[in-house]
Amino acid sequence: MRADVRDDKRLVALFTTRSRWLRQACRQMFGVPDYDRYRRHLMAHHPQAPVLSEREFHAMAIERRYGSGRSRCC
Repeated sequence: MRADVRDDKRLVALFTTRSRWLRQACRQMFGVPDYDRYRRHLMAHHPQAPVLSEREFHAMAIERRYGSGRSRCC
């Protein structure tokens, strides 16, 4: 493999890694749950647990953050 092709592949891999990190940091900063991170954690630490679908995961995150029913100011 030529050196310039190797360098290109290395740069693409670096860009991919950095962009993934930046996306995750932005999501955490704004409180958006990360489904891919949830799945990786679940598979690594709780392999027998059922995996929620992405829709269920986000519904659970919204429920956890805002609660159910109407919120009251007083």
